Amino acid sequence: MIANAQQAIEQLRHKRTGEVMPTKNVARNTKLIYYADELVGLKLHQTVIAMYRPDGVVIDTRDHADDTGWFTAVTWQRIDAFTPARTFQANGLRYLSPPGTNWDRERARLYAHGTHVSPNGSCTVPLDPAIERAIAQTIRTFPQKLRRHADRVIESWKAWDRPEPCCSNAIENQHQHNLAHIERGEVVIPPFVPELVEVALRPRGLYGEELVKELRERTIDVFKTYTAIAINSLAPEFPYPQVTRV
Repeated sequence: MIANAQQAIEQLRHKRTGEVMPTKNVARNTKLIYYADELVGLKLHQTVIAMYRPDGVVIDTRDHADDTGWFTAVTWQRIDAFTPARTFQANGLRYLSPPGTNWDRERARLYAHGTHVSPNGSCTVPLDPAIERAIAQTIRTFPQKLRRHADRVIESWKAWDRPEPCCSNAIENQHQHNLAHIERGEVVIPPFVPELVEVALRPRGLYGEELVKELRERTIDVFKTYTAIAINSLAPEFPYPQVTRV
């Protein structure tokens, strides 16, 4: 573990000469890079995923400001090994917590780019606490909302046989419109449903319960992206493109 810039510089120091080396390999495809006396980077492949400062470490897995960031297993292994934070994944989200503790929702913080980790492992996330709580609540409850909504779509189809798509010709932002319906617990028939049944499912000989089962699975699959859309509506800067599970 490396807790701050001073410790990182000691890792870069040549054992025989005492000279601070510009770079040093510390793991596979991972190296420390010396920038200044109070600034050392941890680089994985081509991305600096952590920056050591005198007061701790700033973690940011992006290549550039407009990037969504890297969320690979190796990325989190390096953060675990070379920073004071410990990472955990729950409900599709990555959390950081102090070392020596199991994952604890009360102590863990949602990871966001630019999170500062102090030498003792406490984390300061660049998110408003109310937004952080709202995101955590959304990721815990929204998948159930999507599953219930998929069931409502199926029940509507069974009752009407061919329900009309909801407002399909009148909405500029169909995703936000659908999201509003789902949040209110209302059914919205997406435009893809009639075409899916007539073009993809019934030509395969699917009718009755077989059709309903396949339609439900396809509907859930399409709506998976709405978990990320719901989170994005709360905090557009929140870096979780992989949160699509239902």
